[in-house]
Amino acid sequence: MRTPDLNNPSARKESFRVPQGYFESLPSQVMAAIDRHEEQAAPTEREAKKVPFYKTELYAKIKPYIYMAAMFGGIWFGIWVYKYQQKIVAEKAQTLAQQNQKNSSDIYELTAQEMEDYIDDACDYMMIDSRDIMAYVTDDEQ
Repeated sequence: MRTPDLNNPSARKESFRVPQGYFESLPSQVMAAIDRHEEQAAPTEREAKKVPFYKTELYAKIKPYIYMAAMFGGIWFGIWVYKYQQKIVAEKAQTLAQQNQKNSSDIYELTAQEMEDYIDDACDYMMIDSRDIMAYVTDDEQ
């Protein structure tokens, strides 16, 4: 196809010409395309009456109850999570308390002989004898 020279008035007329016999066959081509489209798009009677469930009247009536059930389910789940979290926190606290009690009670589980040996070892380490202890207890200076 050649490009028309738009500056030349005689060439402009040639660029907008319609092919020979185009308008004689145009109505039949358009009607055939419309018929084909209607055949493809024509739904059956059952498909034409089919409405999605969320657009039905039944769904409109039960929708508030569905929302309410979801709300109560969410509340129940939230309470369950809260209780579960509190249970875990209580178990941790109980475990720590038991460990602290075990660690602190280890000191008091010594027998009298073990306690006396411990004190003797400490006094030997600090180089304290019985005379120094008596001086501290009685506040006497020697």
